[in-house]
Amino acid sequence: QVASALAETSKLKLVHRDIKPSNIMVTAEEQAKLLDFGLSMHFQNRMTSPGTVLGTIDFMAPEQARDATTVDIRADIYGLGGTLFFALTGRLPFAQTGNPVEALARRLTSQPPSLLPHLRNCPPELDRVVAKMMAREPADRYATPQAVMQALLGFIRVDSPEHQNLPDHAFIARSASRIATTSRTARVLVVDDEDGIREFASHVLGMLDLDCDIAASGAEALALAAKTPYDLVLLDMCMPGLSGREVLHRLRTESQQPNQKIILLSGQVTPDEMTLLLQDGADDFLSKPFSLIQFHGRVRAALRLKAAQDRSVYLNQELLNTNVELEQNLQVRNLDLSTTRYALVMGLSHLVELRDGRSSRHLTRMQRYCRTLAEAASEMQAFEKQIDADFVNALECCVPLHDVGKVGLPDHILLKAGMLSPEERIQMQTHTTFAADTLHGVARDYPGAGKFLGLAIDVIRHHHERYDGTGYPDKLAGDAIPLAARIVAICDVYDALRRRKPYKPSLSHSVAVQIIAEASPGQFDPDLLAVFRKAATEFESIFVEDAD
Repeated sequence: QVASALAETSKLKLVHRDIKPSNIMVTAEEQAKLLDFGLSMHFQNRMTSPGTVLGTIDFMAPEQARDATTVDIRADIYGLGGTLFFALTGRLPFAQTGNPVEALARRLTSQPPSLLPHLRNCPPELDRVVAKMMAREPADRYATPQAVMQALLGFIRVDSPEHQNLPDHAFIARSASRIATTSRTARVLVVDDEDGIREFASHVLGMLDLDCDIAASGAEALALAAKTPYDLVLLDMCMPGLSGREVLHRLRTESQQPNQKIILLSGQVTPDEMTLLLQDGADDFLSKPFSLIQFHGRVRAALRLKAAQDRSVYLNQELLNTNVELEQNLQVRNLDLSTTRYALVMGLSHLVELRDGRSSRHLTRMQRYCRTLAEAASEMQAFEKQIDADFVNALECCVPLHDVGKVGLPDHILLKAGMLSPEERIQMQTHTTFAADTLHGVARDYPGAGKFLGLAIDVIRHHHERYDGTGYPDKLAGDAIPLAARIVAICDVYDALRRRKPYKPSLSHSVAVQIIAEASPGQFDPDLLAVFRKAATEFESIFVEDAD
């Protein structure tokens, strides 16, 4: 971070000339601030008298000891190297012996100090970096602060509790192998009008072995996105010309890249405003200034989420391809397609349960509940023309897919033990539309599977709708809610009330029935509630027989 500050001072043609530990402050947010520019010099306006000694001897570059009027940014790099030596060892770079004149004389001939005698398990590469920063001759040092930043990035280590398991200086490079996107290298676009942000992002993404392009404006970003399918876009909100909000809208409406992730960057937009932008299509946001660990973690999480969604699309496609293939073979071999399809659905549904971190009899109970409620409803005049044996069999087969969209949720929401925040709940609710939209595309491409997939889409998308129109995602009301979804809604709530969860105990059968029948006005179809009351005893038997 201090090297980054020096990069900014260098742009303004300034030399600090007094880089030392006491001129660096670290805030509670772990942001390093470079202080005290009282001795700074402008390259083109050298006001210091020749022969004047300025700075702190312990961290002063040799050429600055000779003549403070002739130094450039490499003198600050020397001071930063001495500061790093002090931070790592707790010792001054050079022993304090003799008077200041003698100390200055020794500095002119001293070789760079070594970390190795003072620091156990010091990587030799790090010792070489410090030695190069403190080389006696300016020409032997790093030429720019940017070069120092690139040299130091690989040695970042975080000791805070949330990162205590991170490996040592090579953790960034090794993390690249854990970013599973697809068989190809993920492509990332960095859009920001600040040179420092673009350079920082390029360095880190390059170390992660990700393909990275940069854009300094919204118009340039859209031009690149039109030609290249990016997996992730890091988008600054405050830019001249096209704003980040406009670019976000254009990317969401024009991009041909499926499941593309967009992380917003801003130092001015408030967190509440950023949260609202999540509803406009953004996937995550980072508030400036952000640390290397924050940047690295958000990028990795976004690419992992995209990989999970891509795999979900692939699994759905494989399921459909298998169904189509079986239907074709049925004409020749008379295979039992429904049995095979049932096995594939159950296999896919159990994979989703494993992603959820749990394995239970929930799916089996849901099938039995739905069959029980649907068969009982078929005897009522209101449903006798809508429910037949084919409907019941198809519903029983597809109901395990009702929460398949959860495979596309990020881990911090899917695996959260407690209640979700309002912002997390909004993102959680997208599991209904994500899976349904995926299957819509599949059904459009393979009309032969349309009947089964149509029923599955109804269940997946609408089982959280409420009869009074206050549910999600489409706020359908009354009979506008597909019948299959109305049946699943009652069964899903009953099982949820009976099951124990980290944030609530399990409820008895009688309490669960009372809540569904009486304490949830407007939530369920009244005619189906009447059927549920009559079939409630069978629900209790199913829960006991198929207990987890």
